[in-house]
Amino acid sequence: MRGSSEVLESLHPLCPPASDGLVRSSASSQTIVDLCVERNLWPAMGTLGRHRVEQHFEIRQMIRNYEALYEQLLQEAAINAQAH
Repeated sequence: MRGSSEVLESLHPLCPPASDGLVRSSASSQTIVDLCVERNLWPAMGTLGRHRVEQHFEIRQMIRNYEALYEQLLQEAAINAQAH
């Protein structure tokens, strides 16, 4: 379930990982079914999702992350160019 890793992370408070730290697909599937049925959980999930976006996707932090990535790629390219 690689493409849904962020969804699973947002479910973490409602679908805690197993002792090995992994979220089991059966547990996450059941949580999704529960969320479809239990409308009273929707506001909490919305709040959790918004908090996650605010925490992990704040624009200034994303810009810093991209800048750091570009710097790293430029340094690696320079090292590779010197090696050849």
